Amino acid sequence: MSKIKVLSKETAELIAAGEVIERPLSVAKELIENAVDSGAHKITVEITGGGISYLRVTDDGCGIPFEEVPTSFMRHATSKIETGADLSNIITLGFRGEALASICAVSKVELFTKETGSDFGAHYTVTGGEEGALERVGCPVGTSIIVRDLFYNIPARLKFLKKDVSEGNAVAGIVRKIALSHPEISFSFIRDNNHDFQTSGDGDLYACIYAVLGRQFAASLTKVDYVLGSIEVSGFISKPLFARANRSFQNFFINGRYIRSFICQNALEEAYKNNIMTGKFPACVLHITLPPSIMDVNAHPVKLDVKFSDEKLIFDSIYFAVKNAILLGNNETDIEIKAPTIDNSTKFDYKSDYKYIIPKIHEDFVEKQTIITQTAFEIPVSEPQIQIVNNPEIKLLGEAFATYIICEYETDLYMIDKHAAHERILFEGLRSKAEPLKCQYTLTETAVTVTDDEMAAITEFSDELSKIGYDFAITGGIITITGIPSILDDSDISDTFTEIVDNLREHKNNPLPEIIDNLYHTIACKAAIKGNRETGREELYSLALRVLFDDSIRYCPHGRPCLFKISQRELERNFKRIV
Repeated sequence: MSKIKVLSKETAELIAAGEVIERPLSVAKELIENAVDSGAHKITVEITGGGISYLRVTDDGCGIPFEEVPTSFMRHATSKIETGADLSNIITLGFRGEALASICAVSKVELFTKETGSDFGAHYTVTGGEEGALERVGCPVGTSIIVRDLFYNIPARLKFLKKDVSEGNAVAGIVRKIALSHPEISFSFIRDNNHDFQTSGDGDLYACIYAVLGRQFAASLTKVDYVLGSIEVSGFISKPLFARANRSFQNFFINGRYIRSFICQNALEEAYKNNIMTGKFPACVLHITLPPSIMDVNAHPVKLDVKFSDEKLIFDSIYFAVKNAILLGNNETDIEIKAPTIDNSTKFDYKSDYKYIIPKIHEDFVEKQTIITQTAFEIPVSEPQIQIVNNPEIKLLGEAFATYIICEYETDLYMIDKHAAHERILFEGLRSKAEPLKCQYTLTETAVTVTDDEMAAITEFSDELSKIGYDFAITGGIITITGIPSILDDSDISDTFTEIVDNLREHKNNPLPEIIDNLYHTIACKAAIKGNRETGREELYSLALRVLFDDSIRYCPHGRPCLFKISQRELERNFKRIV
């Protein structure tokens, strides 16, 4: 076994640098954060060769005093903190004092800086940790740092870097994120002598998003503005129909710092449940402002991962901020429909009068001579099933494949997925009701065998199961069901109950409102009109009315669209009637 010995300063510096500087992205991040902390109003980032051969960050901030320039390149030299107590109240992006020392240990660095009010600036070079000359020069107020030949002295690290284009994309990504975190600063990014993007720096977050992420992405967003106690959540989230295939467009910023956080990610995605399709992910640019004392940014060398003293408070703030933005009606699609002309004698309210929601017709309604409506009232078949609104502007053409309603309104043709639409209607109706659902008792008992985990969930949420209309008894590992929600039929009691219980088991750690939403979601899906089954014309007409004139019925709880439209102009263009 080799003897224990102290590493040389040069070797120790290289190892320490490796903890902070992994690739050009790391260099860019550290230098830009220092520029932000300097009070800059304008920051320019320029790279060539993916940032490996050349990377420059220039700002118009406060600059560095001439005599402090060499000190700024020493490890653990910082102006941001002085004592350990300061770590609990960090408000700057950089604070460790490792960035410049780590960067110059693995590259060739050149610095130009001038302090506000000084007659001259400073020029300083450091190559592989070896100091060069410090001289007085003329230069603008602020700081410009040039980093050349990254990892020139660590071939092993250099060969593991990706191609220039990939490294350049990573640098562009971090520049965009920091630009989004500080819309009050004008950022300019130049890549291989081409101007990639520039932000105005006027403090308008939406304008910054437009400049950084593009017009199409900006158009898919809706505003968030919410306060919970000492925490403020603001910014923008994607409308549900614009959910994406991955999480790459989820951007979280806490006190102006871009961070990675499972808590934030989970809160965002939980808020979108029942609003986007399974396998799709919401996008966001969310700024969370909170007291520095409840967040630890010293948990990781590159300061991306943070810890919170109260994770539930952070979760709730983001969850309710996003949920509130969605429920306030900011989830409209590009489908715009004028309000219908309604005969005043009908007294029909499409958005709140659930009495006229399309009935759930049982398979055996002929024998029972009743239909079960969403509000759980039983109405004799002899009474009118649907109250039709006198609205000649809507023309029901029929349905395709016993699944899609086809109707005409003004100059547009609409196709409506009747199951998806009815499922959403039932779901919204269930959520809007304060009182428990009624229970209908079955003629025969249904025994369901459950696992220990499922039994634990049933026991824990027995009250919630009762509120949605279930009546059951527990004997050993067997659940005997004697009553079911009145809007369900008795054709698949066991399967439906098992699905609900499995959902409870998987989500038992979620906030209770979400669990109830999941229960309602399952019931609505089971009770909704099924596709591939013929539906009466009156029911189709009533459903079309509700969907067309209620903005909340645009997608089912799974996130699938309920309708789409084809304009008369599009049809005429396809048939070559117009050019």
